[in-house]
Amino acid sequence: MSKSFRVLVMPTGELFNDLFPTQVIDRLSAFADIKRNTQPQLTKEQLLELTKDVDAIITSWGSPLIDEEVVLNSPKLKFIGHAAGSIRPIVTPDVFEHGVTVSSSAGIIAEFVGEACLLSALSGFRNLVENHRDMQEGNWRGADYHEHDSLIRQDVGLVGLGMTAREFLKLLAPFNCRVRAYDPFVSPGDATRLGVELTELDHLLAVSKVISLHAASLPETRHMIDERRLGLIQDGALLINTARGALIDEEALVRELSTNRFKAVLDVYEMEPLPPESPLRRMPNVVLTPHIAGPAYKRRWEMALGMVEDCEAILRGGKAKHAVDKGLLDRIA
Repeated sequence: MSKSFRVLVMPTGELFNDLFPTQVIDRLSAFADIKRNTQPQLTKEQLLELTKDVDAIITSWGSPLIDEEVVLNSPKLKFIGHAAGSIRPIVTPDVFEHGVTVSSSAGIIAEFVGEACLLSALSGFRNLVENHRDMQEGNWRGADYHEHDSLIRQDVGLVGLGMTAREFLKLLAPFNCRVRAYDPFVSPGDATRLGVELTELDHLLAVSKVISLHAASLPETRHMIDERRLGLIQDGALLINTARGALIDEEALVRELSTNRFKAVLDVYEMEPLPPESPLRRMPNVVLTPHIAGPAYKRRWEMALGMVEDCEAILRGGKAKHAVDKGLLDRIA
């Protein structure tokens, strides 16, 4: 039986399978007819034809750009839900001017990234990877046995105090850390409510034993952690980057890490995939993961479910939990 709403689901192939298992499809089909895109690559003409009769669109990684022309050609369109993080490649700012609510799963992703940051801090201080490697090689306690440390009561510095940093902050609560943050867009009142101390970036780098990067990748944040600032990091510290590789001057990072003064846990890189010849792959004081700090594959469906729930709320006259604030477009990831 035809329903009153029609929702276009843009992801195709394996990404569709990851995002839309049975429970998510059932949730969506309970209030809307589902229109599926079947083309991984669409021309603008195909996109206009596909979207012209829908009330909502759910997108994800690799979806085509939805601009003012698409919106004007879709008179019923009220909602765009991006089942991924950054909306910059998906919608243009003028879309917001036509009464379309745009949601993003960035807040859902942030929970998982916060978890990855906690894992990075705990395993980094406890030398989990190094101990495992020693045991595999037949050793009992390696040369770095006396370098073990703990997250408990450490000085933690958050570079950026957006959604991912705040999720990490929640998980840090039981460890009684002193947390400082650098974020020029956060007021002292908000910082106080969050229980963090705002400080300048140079000071944060110099006094923090854990430095976790959470800033958005913008022209003004490119290489914000440059050679000079890397030199401010104290011996024995732990640098975590689950944000974007462009925040760090990677060549300078390689030079600094080669001194073995501090450790790094990196999930993102200036070039992805990380080239096989990258010196980072061979450094004993670096733990690398392949840009997987967000939702694990078995939990990607939660991103789509969040967008389906926002979609229903908007189409039925309510409010979206994960709506994007147009006023923040110039400084969100």
